[in-house]
Amino acid sequence: MKNERLFSGSSMLYHTVCMIMLLSVVFVAADAQQLGAITGKVITEDGKGIPQIEVWVYPAGSGARRAVPRRTATVTTDEEGRFHFAGLPPYPYRIDVRETREYARRSISGTERRGQRYFYIGDKVTITMVKGGAITGKVTTPEGEPMVRAQVSPIMVRDAEGNPIRQSVPTSWSLADDRGIYRLFGLAPGRYLVFTNGGSLYSPAPTTQQIQAYHPSSTRDKAVEVMVASDGEVTGVDIVYRNDLGRVVSGTITGGSPPPPASTTGAVLATTGAIFLINLATGVSSSSSSHKAGDGRNEFTFYGVADGEYEILANDNGPNEGESATSLPRRVRVKGRDVTGIQLKLASAASISGRVVLEPSPDICESKTRAVREEILVSALWVDKSSASAPPQSFMRRLLRSILGRGNKSSVTASSRFMSGDYSLDDNGQFTIPYLDAGNYGIEPVLPDENWYVKSVAIPSATPARERDATAGSAAASVAAAVSLKSGEKLTGLTLVIAEGAAGLQGKIVAEKEGLPLPSRLRIHLVPSEIAEANNPSRYAETSMRSDRTFEFNNLAPGKYWLTARVISDLKLDNLQSLPVAWDQTERAKLRKEAEARKIEIELKPCQRVSEQVLKF
Repeated sequence: MKNERLFSGSSMLYHTVCMIMLLSVVFVAADAQQLGAITGKVITEDGKGIPQIEVWVYPAGSGARRAVPRRTATVTTDEEGRFHFAGLPPYPYRIDVRETREYARRSISGTERRGQRYFYIGDKVTITMVKGGAITGKVTTPEGEPMVRAQVSPIMVRDAEGNPIRQSVPTSWSLADDRGIYRLFGLAPGRYLVFTNGGSLYSPAPTTQQIQAYHPSSTRDKAVEVMVASDGEVTGVDIVYRNDLGRVVSGTITGGSPPPPASTTGAVLATTGAIFLINLATGVSSSSSSHKAGDGRNEFTFYGVADGEYEILANDNGPNEGESATSLPRRVRVKGRDVTGIQLKLASAASISGRVVLEPSPDICESKTRAVREEILVSALWVDKSSASAPPQSFMRRLLRSILGRGNKSSVTASSRFMSGDYSLDDNGQFTIPYLDAGNYGIEPVLPDENWYVKSVAIPSATPARERDATAGSAAASVAAAVSLKSGEKLTGLTLVIAEGAAGLQGKIVAEKEGLPLPSRLRIHLVPSEIAEANNPSRYAETSMRSDRTFEFNNLAPGKYWLTARVISDLKLDNLQSLPVAWDQTERAKLRKEAEARKIEIELKPCQRVSEQVLKF
């Protein structure tokens, strides 16, 4: 296993939640021998350490109750840019840094975002920072008067490679001075939209119905993107604020969990839930929502909604774990007037429960296996083919499932946009994935050690599939099993057997004919060559070509495979939107035919690490 793991990137938005959490570096544990450390260094692109940078560690996964507590911690880098987190229990972690001074985190290639998501005790982490770019301009009224102290914020919509990023909330802000001039700095390279609501952080806009104005003077769907380069500055990004008023979207909610006995509000949907209004043109929430109880009813209101097509849905987490409810989405069209009287009905959400069983073989691999069961995570991915027909809508539905799947008992905050929907195991290896709608799901484990793979999955007899061999590649979202859920169904008894002896594959893409250019984006596929595994989607794996034309698969079940590649279309650049090809029966058959025609067969034995594999394209 590699000691050095590149920082996979996350968002400073975590800090809005984590500032109120414990900042202790040393954790208390029942078994001190299980504790470990994560160390690393924050550097510039030329390798120089950066001092006085705050680094955060976040325990990943949610849902399980543990004897050993999980806490967030922060440390500051020393004069050489080094950091050290000691006394960590064996859980998966995210590592993040706060944007500091003129620096920003180096952007991760869109084709590499499916790489490592988490870090584990014993890891050494390298976080590379770049000189951030800047945007400056002026905010004025239509008459040319400066908007003093107007709050201006950027939203990244494309990374440095042009890959789309679905981001609904800004990561920084600046106040215009007495001339109406603002300056945003420390921005990571990429394309941004810049907007203001006409108010300031300290002096909000006169009415909550005002629509945000984007550069140069429009709503978000007609905004002009601003390209920012590392250590560069874009000037003249002016905004003319017209003080346009939006519309009101309101209604009532029925169903869901009853209020706790001690409640005096009479609310059915308490502060454990939220309502989402999604702009189908942009794929993001257009404004914040509020809800209250009145005459025994649950009411919600969105203010400042611009004209457009929307989808609205509600969620209630319930007073206890797993007692969640969601509504079916309703389509809303706003055009020149308020939309009121919308009725949303909550229905009980489904859940999946099961356990993970480890099947160790201590002598099978030469490299030392250090992973423990506490470091394994499990998630359920929405795999209904019908949801892929409307990209913006399907993206947000899956995004909301990820948000609601965190098990957070508070209202969804800006920072939860980047939180994971992965669930951890309790001390007995049990897991529960709550907050699920009716539909088909793929069960995906996240394995912390390259020597482990999913050997088998036992699915309760209530589902069509009983038991099947499976594999899960860490570089791809491979499912271990597929299950179908009805509304409110509580599926229990699912068992994943994780075995030692996984194989791995690394290689490079080269041009079929020397001198010919390669496509900029390719997806590499491993297809099982055994006939018995032809219709088992869990034995397929895929990963993206990196910027240096290399690729890597890990956590593969031993066996025979065909190797092939496909060009990634522009419609599938959003990694949260695209589903693995093998999940679709028709596409799986096409992929198998393509791979068989290439005749690049690879046999992977237990613990084998194949490197320098060449794939011509």
